[in-house]
Amino acid sequence: MTPRFDSGGVARLSGWSAKPDWNNSVVKAVVEDDKAVFSIEAMGGYCFGSWRLPLWLPAGRYRLEGEAKAQSINGLPSQTGSGAGVRVLGGRRGSGVQGDCGHWTTVRHDFEVQEGCEWVELIAELRAFSGTAWFDPETLRLVRLR
Repeated sequence: MTPRFDSGGVARLSGWSAKPDWNNSVVKAVVEDDKAVFSIEAMGGYCFGSWRLPLWLPAGRYRLEGEAKAQSINGLPSQTGSGAGVRVLGGRRGSGVQGDCGHWTTVRHDFEVQEGCEWVELIAELRAFSGTAWFDPETLRLVRLR
């Protein structure tokens, strides 16, 4: 799928799929505060769980962004990223939302697609020993920077 960008260079994203990557993380769509959201819960002492969306993108710079919330997240140290955040497959995002963040917080990841079209897999994930992360799918979007 190739996203459709509006005149401001913003593409709304849909079609995400749940992926309980490691150690039985619970990845599901739930209703939280009367809003349909993506949930990832760390189980069994540690987890990598994610929501993923593969896209076909032309060369350029992009930003994946959206809103996330956290409850009792104890981030798992990783070169790829810790806590709740967004990134692309193969990318490193650094630290994400951790601890108890009861309000929606913007998470973002900038990346570049090299010359020629390329498949890119967008990821909204939790890498943690414990806790739950929520992502608001209505806010997940891709911005073309150049």
